[in-house]
Amino acid sequence: MSQASRALVHYLTTMPNPLAQRPLPYSQDCIKQLIQRLHPYELAKGEMIMIFNLRPASASALNTIIEDMEDRFDEDKQAEIVDIIAEVLGTFPPGGAGGAAEANGQAEHGTS
Repeated sequence: MSQASRALVHYLTTMPNPLAQRPLPYSQDCIKQLIQRLHPYELAKGEMIMIFNLRPASASALNTIIEDMEDRFDEDKQAEIVDIIAEVLGTFPPGGAGGAAEANGQAEHGTS
């Protein structure tokens, strides 16, 4: 395996990336379920892909993914979306890499 390939595999299997978790958190069923449950919110395809990639755990992290989020959704709807993501995809395990909490918007709230 080339050095670039090893570096890519290392990156993809390091927290907070989903491939770092065992067993893998995503399956065909959970992908379908998340799409169905978030359908009423009329999210764009790109927004859905980013949700799968980043698995936001807070409204502030979700705001980096959803365009014009504050105009499109009130605080209750934002919380609903975050809750649905956590229910379907799960949350990152505590104690991951230092960037995991920051990537999910938890650092600003003082949680980990």
